[in-house]
Amino acid sequence: MGIAYVCPQNTSGTQSDISYARSPAAPNLDGTTTTPATRLIQGLQLTDAQRLSTPSSEDCTPSFDSTEAIPPTHLLVAHDGLGGPSFAYPCHAIVLASHFAHLPPSPAPYPQPAGTIHRMDVIIPYPAAFDLIREFAYTHSTEALNSRLLGLAPGVPRTSEAMFEELQDMEVEELSVRARMVQEVYADASALGLVNKQFWEQIQMASCFVSGALNHAVWRDQMEEELELGELGERFQPPSEPVAIVVPS
Repeated sequence: MGIAYVCPQNTSGTQSDISYARSPAAPNLDGTTTTPATRLIQGLQLTDAQRLSTPSSEDCTPSFDSTEAIPPTHLLVAHDGLGGPSFAYPCHAIVLASHFAHLPPSPAPYPQPAGTIHRMDVIIPYPAAFDLIREFAYTHSTEALNSRLLGLAPGVPRTSEAMFEELQDMEVEELSVRARMVQEVYADASALGLVNKQFWEQIQMASCFVSGALNHAVWRDQMEEELELGELGERFQPPSEPVAIVVPS
């Protein structure tokens, strides 16, 4: 079964100026079962593989005949509304409908023809940040969410205390990047009306951790600077006795 892209008229952004996002990784399984979530992610991965192997994304026609993968139903194209770059994300209607309350209506009635993927244009503050939100919508992995938000090594289970300790070892510049990432993901998720309590709990925790670690890093740098100035003062003490100043006549 091939995929045909159906793009409505009068949409902003051409195919040439749209960046296509990579699919999220499938969750770890025991090798004996295939969950519906995994089948959805496999559908995205097959779509990615075909898109990367063909010059034009509009010719994306991966075959799903010999696999349990479920092909995506929509191509969500995210814009910032200010003329910035656009990003395209293949998605499934069931994931969009069950996670986001502020999406535009679907451009096509259901059931739609097999193999058809419809373009849906949305305006969000930070189109590139939706990649992280989409990954969570498919995997519900708080570990992966925290790793990407906070810049931590993936695949390592951590307690909240361990995450905060790692953040405290970061420099101010890196923590500033983390703070901006949290802000962008929060803004996009709010604009889309993301409905998931666990997601918002992780965003709140990440924001508190980054703010606390950033304050600690600024204090640490100030203490180090004062210590260096103190050592410099000890090496260059003023003379103990007055020094005569000779003024030329």
